[in-house]
Amino acid sequence: MKKYFISLEGKQDGPFTLEELKAKNLSDKYLVWQDGFEDWKSILAVEGLQDTVLKLPPSIEENKKIKDAKEIYKFTGIVIMVGLFIIIYLKAGGTDDKYDLFENYLGNRYPSTDTDSLSTQVRVLIGATSLIIGAVIGLLVYFYGMMRTYKAAYKKQL
Repeated sequence: MKKYFISLEGKQDGPFTLEELKAKNLSDKYLVWQDGFEDWKSILAVEGLQDTVLKLPPSIEENKKIKDAKEIYKFTGIVIMVGLFIIIYLKAGGTDDKYDLFENYLGNRYPSTDTDSLSTQVRVLIGATSLIIGAVIGLLVYFYGMMRTYKAAYKKQL
C-alpha cells in the first residue's frame, strides 16, 4: 500500500494512506509526495485525490489586486489610444489646410470643384485610421497587461 506525505506552508505530515487523505478533506493548497515522485506535487495532480480536494476561492486581497491591475491597464490603454490618435492625426496632416491635404494625399489629381467636401473626407479618413491604430495598440497593451496579471495570480495559486 502506498504511503503519502503532505505539506502545507513548509509543515510536513504523514505518512498517510490514500483513504486517510480522502477522509481529511484537504484543500488545494496542499502539496503531496510519495515514493517515486521526483518532487512535491500539487494535491490536484495526484490521481485519486482530485475529486476529494476542497477548492478554496481566491483571497479577497488577490481579487483586489486583479481589480486594481485591471483599472491601471484600462487607464493605460485609453491614454495610449488617445495619445496615438492625436499624434498620428497631427503627423498625417489632419490639421493641414485643404490644399496641403490634396497635395499630400492626391498629388496633382484633385478636382477643382467641391474641395471643401473632399478635404472633409480626407480628414475623416485620417481620423478614422488614427483612431483604429490607436485603439488596436491600446487594446493590445490592456490585454497583455491583464494576461500577465492573471498568469501571476494563477502561478501564486499553484
